[in-house]
This record gives sequence, C-alpha cells and structure tokens, in this order.
Amino acid sequence: VTVYVHDERKAPLANATVVIARDAAFTDVIGTTVTASNGLAVFADVAPGTYYVRESVIPTNYTCEEHTFVLVIGEDGIMTVDGKVVANNGIYRFARRDLFITIDITNYLITAGAGAKVVDTNGDPIKNATIVITDPDGNVIGTYKTDDLGRIDIEDLPVGKYTITVTELPNGYSG
Repeated sequence: VTVYVHDERKAPLANATVVIARDAAFTDVIGTTVTASNGLAVFADVAPGTYYVRESVIPTNYTCEEHTFVLVIGEDGIMTVDGKVVANNGIYRFARRDLFITIDITNYLITAGAGAKVVDTNGDPIKNATIVITDPDGNVIGTYKTDDLGRIDIEDLPVGKYTITVTELPNGYSG
C-alpha cells in the first residue's frame, strides 16, 4: 500500500507521517512511516482485511482536511478506498508483492498576506519606491513597487519570517 502526500499542485511533500491501523480509533496500528522527498509512504505486505489510513503529522507550513481513509483489501484481490473500487488484482492471492494501491492525500500551503507602506519624513506616501522581501536565508521572495498610497500588498505569502527592505526611492527622495 502506497500513500502519496502532495500539495495542491500535486508536488510531493516530504516529512508527512502516515499511519495505517486495523481500527478507526488507531489503537491497533500496523505501520507508521514518514514520507520521503518523493512524497511516498510505503507499507509492504499488507494482508487482506479492513484498514484505516490517515496522515498523523502534517509537514511544516501546510494544512489538510482531517480524513481517515477506509481501505479494504479483499481475499479476491478487489480493493476499495472509501467504498470505491480502486484495484482488481486477482494475482494478489498468490504474490502479495504484486499489489500496488495508492491513496492520495492533498496538503495545502498555509499562506498569509503582508503589507508595507513607505512614507517621507512628513508621513506622506512615496509612490514607486522599490521594496524587496527576503526570507531568513537571504533568498529574494519578491520585488515590488509601491502604489499611489505608498503601499504594497502581498497575498499568498508562505507563513514565515521575512525582511522587508526599501532598496530604491524615486527621484527627489533620499534614504
């Protein structure tokens, strides 16, 4: 059984913890694993039966809807996830390693908005000032120009710490 954890763009996410159990309360856990850089959590040699699968630890700066997937692996090789047939592999009875079923879990990047305003010594807004936003490692997140009110507004910025620097002022102003 393979679980693929990814973001809303289908890019794989590492460091998500996925659990598979025999009961919905997760008191009879048969496996716990952390996704690799390819977003995959693999559970080998899962015997026929009913299982419950969920993401128990979500990667940093992401969120997802809490959902427990119900996985049923039949003796006849028919497999369902949440009541939908996802595989019909009659070979399963003879060679369990031939079983490959993937459960998708989508995580969503947590974002926030940010804003800044550039004003002169009188408190009047400065239009067309250049502002650069960098992350703690010095990577440039974006370069922006202030509007008529001296502001920039940024949406969908990943949650974190940033440095906002005015790098250029229009003619007539000095920093």
